Parts: sequence; structure tokens; C-alpha cells
Amino acid sequence: MKIAFLDGTNVVEPSMEERVYRAVRAMIKEEETVTFFCRPESEWMQLCEWAARKIEAAYPQKRVERIGVQYRQEPRAYIPMVRYTQILEVPPADGDKVMGVWRWMIEQADCAVTYFDPLLCYGQRQSSIYSYAVRMLGDRCVNLCSEKVVSEVRAQICTLPKWQRCAMLGRLNKTPKSLIAQELQVSRTTVHAYEMTGIHALIQSMRRGPAAAALCLGYLRHI
Repeated sequence: MKIAFLDGTNVVEPSMEERVYRAVRAMIKEEETVTFFCRPESEWMQLCEWAARKIEAAYPQKRVERIGVQYRQEPRAYIPMVRYTQILEVPPADGDKVMGVWRWMIEQADCAVTYFDPLLCYGQRQSSIYSYAVRMLGDRCVNLCSEKVVSEVRAQICTLPKWQRCAMLGRLNKTPKSLIAQELQVSRTTVHAYEMTGIHALIQSMRRGPAAAALCLGYLRHI
């Protein structure tokens, strides 16, 4: 079995190391050979690497490979060889070479594991990675961001200052930035800045501990 660990959003839940390990263990239970595809891009990916190493130690009878994937001619120092059993280079894609690596990993994989919520996502690339994985793998793309966190993140939106709140509600409802900018009488660049600071505020709030927000949830349902 080939499993791709995909870069996702900021982790806001405790004990994710064990959850990743349990999810992967369930996938490979009947497998004799397991290949993990990785790229060291974030805290989340480090948790995934830890899970792969723990699987390797827990199942000495299985053949386990941890492969670091990069595009050809990418600086080798970017992926430390000591972290993997093998470094694999793929032909560079046109345009976004790093995104091309993620697509290649998804196309090779039988399953993928990620942690993704669009309201905790700073960049477009993580959204593109997740969308492509769901399109290619369907329910074999396992998103470990819990439904509870998804609900609580949305409840937290109403606690943000007005400008950030408008920007984040716009992101949630997929409202064009031009319309939000018109409503707030600011530029699209400013709306983007409000989104980024709003995401940061949501991440910090969730990591401190989600507040009970029944009124906020009710408010969001009527928007």
C-alpha cells in the first residue's frame, strides 16, 4: 500500500500524533509492504513522519519505506536524507513545481492522510492539494480535522473584530473579494490582509481552547 501524507492546515487539536498513528495503523493492518510519501513542509507533516517511524518500529515484519519526494534539481538540502529511507526525484512540472510534486504523490497513492479546514488555511496551495486529492481518491483521502473543530472554528468567527469577521464570513460563503471590498470600502488587498489576520486569530483562539458558542452557531446558521 502507498500512502501520501499531504500538507494541510495548522493543527489546533491535542493528541494528533496518536490519532495519525491510529489512522495509519488501521490502513496498513493487512498489508505486507507499506510506502509513505512525505515532504517536510509543516508541523503537520512532522507528525505524519513520526507516525510512519512508529509504524516501522511497531511492525518489523512489514516492509516499510519512508520516501521523501522532491522535484528534479530541487535543492537536496531541502529534504534531509537522514529523515527517510529514500529520496525520490520526480520530473519538474510546468508552473508550480512544488504543486507538481504533490500531484505526483496523490496520483501514486492508494490513500492519503491530511488535516484540512479552509478557514485555517493561509495559502492557496494547501486548498489545491486537498481538492486534487479528493478528486483523485474520493473517500480514500482521510481528513483528520474533526467535525467538532470545524463547527467550533465557524462559531469563533463571530468573536472576531468587524473587519476580520466580514472577511472570514466571505471566505466561508465563497463571496468574491471584490464584493467584500465594496461593502467595507477597502481594497481587495486589504480584504486579503483581514483574512490572514482572521485566520491567525482563529488558530490562536482554538489552541487556547474553544469557547462555548451556541449563540454564534445560531447566528451563523442565519447568515
